[in-house]
Amino acid sequence: MQKNELIHLHMLLFQVRTYFSTLQESGIHTERYDSLAISPLHLHKDRKAHAGALLILGDEIVCHILGQNVPVVQIAPDTVTLPVIAAER
Repeated sequence: MQKNELIHLHMLLFQVRTYFSTLQESGIHTERYDSLAISPLHLHKDRKAHAGALLILGDEIVCHILGQNVPVVQIAPDTVTLPVIAAER
């Protein structure tokens, strides 16, 4: 993955973290990510730094979501109706 793609993903996860903090007063606890002192706006940082920050931030977001005990919705295959798609030959 190229540096610009890593920075883009880093920004997207950063926005997810910001979104969660608007939903909840406490937000997501990202102590490990914050200790890195890197943000998606630090374009001068190398690719490896952004990749590490991306992985740590992603891990902290996933751990937060798993800790929320959100029920997983199971959809039975027989209840799903797929749309009919027309194709030309």
